[in-house]
Amino acid sequence: MMDSVTTADSKISVSSEVQLSPALRMALFVGINVTVLMTLVVGVGMSSPTNPRLIYVMMITALCTAPILRLERINGPYFLLMTYLGFFYIFFGFGDVMSTLGGATPETSQGILSAAEAVILASGAGIVLGYYAAVRWARPKAATAGTVNKDWAFPAIVLVGLLFWLVGTAGMAYWQIHVIGDRTNVTLLKNLNALGQGLTTMFMLGQLIQPLGIIILAYAYTTYRRSFLLPMIIAVVFVQVVLGFAADYKSEAMSAGILLVITKTYVDGKVPKSWLVFVALFVVLVFPVFQAYRLQVRGEQGVSSAAAAQDLLGTLGKAINAQAKVKSGFGGAEYRVKSAWERASLKSSVELIVEKTGRDSPYQMGATLTPILTGFIPKIVWSTKESLAVGQIFNKTFHLAVTDDVYISPSHVGEIYWNFGWAGTLLLMPATGFLLGIIGARCIAYPRLSLTRLMVMIVTIVAFVVRAEGSIATEYVVWMRSMAVIGLLHLVFARRVHIRGVDSSTVNPKGARLPSSVVTTARYPNLLR
Repeated sequence: MMDSVTTADSKISVSSEVQLSPALRMALFVGINVTVLMTLVVGVGMSSPTNPRLIYVMMITALCTAPILRLERINGPYFLLMTYLGFFYIFFGFGDVMSTLGGATPETSQGILSAAEAVILASGAGIVLGYYAAVRWARPKAATAGTVNKDWAFPAIVLVGLLFWLVGTAGMAYWQIHVIGDRTNVTLLKNLNALGQGLTTMFMLGQLIQPLGIIILAYAYTTYRRSFLLPMIIAVVFVQVVLGFAADYKSEAMSAGILLVITKTYVDGKVPKSWLVFVALFVVLVFPVFQAYRLQVRGEQGVSSAAAAQDLLGTLGKAINAQAKVKSGFGGAEYRVKSAWERASLKSSVELIVEKTGRDSPYQMGATLTPILTGFIPKIVWSTKESLAVGQIFNKTFHLAVTDDVYISPSHVGEIYWNFGWAGTLLLMPATGFLLGIIGARCIAYPRLSLTRLMVMIVTIVAFVVRAEGSIATEYVVWMRSMAVIGLLHLVFARRVHIRGVDSSTVNPKGARLPSSVVTTARYPNLLR
């Protein structure tokens, strides 16, 4: 099924259905699990690691791929769950696969499963079960011909997207380069006091709307075929990379590319291979330069964000030279740059929390989650409102770094256990999965694609999935505020459009109708674009 949406601006052909047959789904599930198993076998045979986590890796692989068996469409009700589990695997499983290939594993436990691995698996299973329950409860009714949908007009999409991105990027650049400065608490407090509560609130609002601007522009590029949209989105991606480099925020540098890949996958129902290759090349080629930049140019040479912004080309040259020195063995193991998968792994934080919480450190009993309760009260109204730097608290509590100014991620899985132990894992993770399931079922891309549904979906993915290494309170408060902004935008800009349901036919990019057999007879459709 493909839905032809007629608006006053243009006729949009939305390719929102690539049906996956049961045979294909089973083949994908079995193929991925067998591939991982064979990879582990080869790794053990070649490198002989002393403690391969074979059982754990296969269990987390099976858990994270199980929803494939229900994935009738990539952009259907399980899109959000598969995205969550993809990142979950990167955070907690992929590191063990790569360690086994390299001849070592980070886990010291000799048992079949360590306590931390049991917590991780129980957390993932709780998400999956809660999500399944929500989809069964909240699955929307099928749309019929003549359904009225609400979406934005094309000029509003482009204008609001550009405005949000430009204003938000300018505010974020100033905040990260001049306000945060050298990232010490002393500098941050000094600059915040100089700004005052009013300006601080404005900067916070700018950081809230900036990712929404990227999502809106990505939707315009993906949905409408206008010649200026491709160079515009390339410029957005480029500026984000430059800003992330100057401010030393790799997540900021990658944000536009990741949001674009998720948007195109959601809208088209296929993985955009060209943009996916771009993200992969960034991780392989650019990520090590960013790591060396942080280690030597920022750390050893003391180059500030402001200095880097004033001399971008010179700073880039220093970073490339630093990466070349590190690659050649300069400085030994102390200067070794972590790979992307090592940097992404959050398993060690969970291991530390599970091992020491309740023994060497007390349970937080919800203390790190309290900012959620006051998320809609700005500091301009409540000047004494307390902010919790959970990453610094985690670092200080477990004595992880020399200075207390360093932020170290406990991960969302670890933070829940840090607060409530097994009770939190068994109760809050399924509840989180249920919430995600409601959103995943209500915000599917077919048969009524809309910008509002897209924004709700992707903002949820960013808060609950992509930024799962951040503190729960910080990300959930941003998510709640973003939902409020999206609701207001929907009230102002969404208007009625008529969907001509075409259940037995489809529409090609030129608007000509094609029989449904053209897209449904292939047993194994091409899922890449």
